[in-house]
Amino acid sequence: SQYSNPQWKKGLEPKILEEHCLTILEENPNMSLGRVKCKIIRYIAENAQIDVNPNEFFADNFNHNDIVKNMNYAQCNTLEDNLRQNMSDEINNLVKSYTIRPNMDFGHLAPDWDFVMKAGIPGIIERVREKSVLCRDDAEKSEFYECCEDAFISITVLMKRFADEAEGYKTGKMNFVAENLRYLCDNSPKTLAQAMQLIFTIYTTQNYLDIAIIRSLGGLDRM
Repeated sequence: SQYSNPQWKKGLEPKILEEHCLTILEENPNMSLGRVKCKIIRYIAENAQIDVNPNEFFADNFNHNDIVKNMNYAQCNTLEDNLRQNMSDEINNLVKSYTIRPNMDFGHLAPDWDFVMKAGIPGIIERVREKSVLCRDDAEKSEFYECCEDAFISITVLMKRFADEAEGYKTGKMNFVAENLRYLCDNSPKTLAQAMQLIFTIYTTQNYLDIAIIRSLGGLDRM
């Protein structure tokens, strides 16, 4: 279990969710890894079981059972594969010369929390849209920014589901949670609670859903 005593409610059970995600993967054998993952992430955001704990001030529980991590993407083209192939000779030479013993690490991120706090999810989406327009003549770069936009839109889809669930409790605390979630879908954070909710949301989705391990949390002291 990903969480302590979750009460999974609306959404598909992990086994059924995984079957649908596998279908997405199988039906798109020639699609890039980025686009396939975006499709799977959107499906999970829209359909996974969720849980909003009425005793907490933040919502981030969704039952995806590490589906994205456990998928076999062997049929998809990946940037990592290309980089490993292009850099293998250089790395081997460094090892043979006893210069360093390098190892390529593609799995860790350190978000620019200053920008995240100032721009919020809407600002991030606006920036990637601007970049996508500038890269219109470069198919690979344009696709990358389109995938970034899709991924962050998926996060807002999940946040709106959390907000709907929180409102169902009809308590002051849960209304507060719901208001913060809805606010963050359209704005950058303005309060400590909103900033913390945004941090939890981005950390949870990237660290556990997209499996891009985040090495830092923060920015609250610089708001």
